[in-house]
Amino acid sequence: MLEHTVNINLAWLMLDHAKPDMTLLQQTMPDAFAIANEAADLKTSALRPIPSLGEQGEKLMAYLHLQSRKIDILFTTILQQQDDPTERHQTHKFGAAGCVVQLAQPIEVGRFARLKMFIPEEAAAVFCYAEVISCDLLPDLDVYQVSLLYTVIRELDQEVLVRCTMHLQTQQLKARQTGAS
Repeated sequence: MLEHTVNINLAWLMLDHAKPDMTLLQQTMPDAFAIANEAADLKTSALRPIPSLGEQGEKLMAYLHLQSRKIDILFTTILQQQDDPTERHQTHKFGAAGCVVQLAQPIEVGRFARLKMFIPEEAAAVFCYAEVISCDLLPDLDVYQVSLLYTVIRELDQEVLVRCTMHLQTQQLKARQTGAS
């Protein structure tokens, strides 16, 4: 997991709620989440062959990156409208398998939540279901550190999280190296 703060929305399911499944995910996923990551995936696959075009390919690639950035800005704006301030929390850490948040109240291990994660630096957002796998009091901070494991997530969204964490980790490493120099 990467130590990084991103906004998430947590909506806790009732304690007696059945374990979420892919059918529930598909029924409850807002359209903006479904479209955004599919568009990002299409962009990645569409740009792969362009460098083989030589110098003209480089110019085309630069132009397409600018156009892609415009689309990313629009998607980020649309996705931010899905952010519910009443459900908003921030991660302490996150990765492709789960995240860690700090909460004022304890949450039962095994409890499920609907989770919306917003990663504006990467123009990405993920909608999934997660399960509490640990809840530990941090007495010095007087908060509970809650670890969540993504239990129902689209493969495409998991790949997005892998790319985001790798890219953000690279940025953190470069920043450390620059700061150490």
